[in-house]
Amino acid sequence: MIMKKANANLFVIGLLMLSMLFVAPTERIYASNSAKHKVFILAGQSNMAGCGMNHELSAEYLGEQERVKIYAEGTVEASLKGTWSTLKPGFGSGSGCFGPELTFGREISKAYPDCEILLIKCGWSGTSLQGDWRPPSAGGATGPLYKNLIETVNKAIGALDKSIDYEFAGMCWMQGESDACNIYPAREYEENLTAFINDVRKELNAPTMPFVIAMIDDSDAWVENAIVRQAQINVANKVPYVYIFDTKDYDTDGMHYKTQGILDMGYDFAKAIISASDVPSKIVYGDVNGDGKFDSIDCATVKMYLLGMIEGFTYSEGFKAADVNGDENINSIDFALMKSRLLGIINKFPVEN
Repeated sequence: MIMKKANANLFVIGLLMLSMLFVAPTERIYASNSAKHKVFILAGQSNMAGCGMNHELSAEYLGEQERVKIYAEGTVEASLKGTWSTLKPGFGSGSGCFGPELTFGREISKAYPDCEILLIKCGWSGTSLQGDWRPPSAGGATGPLYKNLIETVNKAIGALDKSIDYEFAGMCWMQGESDACNIYPAREYEENLTAFINDVRKELNAPTMPFVIAMIDDSDAWVENAIVRQAQINVANKVPYVYIFDTKDYDTDGMHYKTQGILDMGYDFAKAIISASDVPSKIVYGDVNGDGKFDSIDCATVKMYLLGMIEGFTYSEGFKAADVNGDENINSIDFALMKSRLLGIINKFPVEN
């Protein structure tokens, strides 16, 4: 449910301007898994490669993500191919661009705070599942990009230290626009995607690996988008351990998702993977920036939100975390409760009771 700001009166504004001097950290709890290196595969065409613009990113997204490494292939800066690198902006369809890996890596690393996250990305612009990505069990000639995907995964894993304990923890798929340009590949899409998922899992010996589909947009640019979108839904309903979300409300130019759209896609991929795994999404109430604890920084962020200085929170669960009284609204009451928690007047938010 979308939460709305309440109007702040003069008393509230005065309260908001109080200094943030106290910190009341809380614990973040996650389920533990045996493998300390989680491998995630990201594949697809141009909207997986990514046209988000680095220069449009806020400062929080610009640094390196030390616990997230990426091995890239496809439509990406040539100097970044074929090697493990620390994740940062620039792994999109050019050095000035980024793809969904940026926010995906950010959110997944929060879900696995004791693990290193390894991303293997193959995003190739203007490619089809019927031809380029065609899996062996679909019949006909196996697509060159299917072969390239398996080869890239093997090379990436082979480049790791032999002592590393890893597991294939999920695959993200953003593809189908090219197949939606013509009736024939569109009609084959459900069969081809089913074969693709089964073949990739077999190749990687990961029969229950979560597979997440980002549905293509319903843009008029993809004349058969309705067929492909329904095919993607059908696959998610029929094939075990397959999950899906819609992208049709993302910010787009009609063909490619813009900066905010790509950020949203990465968040949604991560949300789907987390919900599909044995990692519970643990909300720390008051923690609106997603760093795992409630402190004065969160209180200051809520202050800026109520004053209209920011439009929302960068953390995907920020609105839920800010609603500390559980009334599905963010207002002066939530802020007052946060202040009381920081001052030690209360030791628990009402929503936690």
